[in-house]
Amino acid sequence: MKEGSGLDRQADGRSRTASASAKPEGTSHTGHPSKRVLAKLVDKKSAAGSDLRFLWFPASNLSRVDLRNANLEGANLSQADLSGADLRGANLRSAKLLGTKLCGARLDGVIFAGALVHGADFTSAQGLSAEQKAALWRSGAIIGPSA
Repeated sequence: MKEGSGLDRQADGRSRTASASAKPEGTSHTGHPSKRVLAKLVDKKSAAGSDLRFLWFPASNLSRVDLRNANLEGANLSQADLSGADLRGANLRSAKLLGTKLCGARLDGVIFAGALVHGADFTSAQGLSAEQKAALWRSGAIIGPSA
């Protein structure tokens, strides 16, 4: 067996994987892909048009980040701060927005179908239709006055 192949031979000849401390190829020191993406978001303050499906950003500070037309389907943004973020045209289908702060966010054309929004704060959010506000409120979101 080649050295460095990631497998070791046990005494009985069966293969076993390398130690649990070994990192998979392509994994950086920041670990989980969500952490790497989050670090870039904080630095650049923009992820406009990005594919961020199913990534986890719970309790993250994404205030004022440009997320226009981003695909956040199934993303976990629970307890995140998205105050003042630009989410125009974003896909938040089936996203977790439990307790998320969206105060003053720009939400024109956002898709919320199937999103979990209980406790999410939409106070002063811009671009929500009366129908969207009613649906979000019925799902447990906080709908304050619009800007």
